[in-house]
Amino acid sequence: MKRNYRIATAKQARSTDSKRAATHQARAAAIQRHQTRYNNEVSMAQFEVDWLRNSPAFHQAMEFLEANWVKTRKGDYVSKKDLNDDAGTTFEDLLSSMKLEEKDGVDLDAGLPSNL
Repeated sequence: MKRNYRIATAKQARSTDSKRAATHQARAAAIQRHQTRYNNEVSMAQFEVDWLRNSPAFHQAMEFLEANWVKTRKGDYVSKKDLNDDAGTTFEDLLSSMKLEEKDGVDLDAGLPSNL
């Protein structure tokens, strides 16, 4: 926006034709109006973000997240309960349960199309 405004005002200043100068002046004024509206929208959005982050509901939600969820390096959230359940399972236990399921004829791929 700043670049377009500078171009429009420069063209206005160098223009010898009054119609073109008026056109460039109108374009510069439109760019200023657009910039003012944009800045107002950004400040209003920032005000709303600040209001939300300072609200009791947001603090309560963040406390719940911190108490029940863990954030991974990728930014995903994992339930602490699931992590605790998985921590109690060893690889050998998992392997033996998979072998039992295989023996019992439990087919995990049953019902899936053959082209997958």
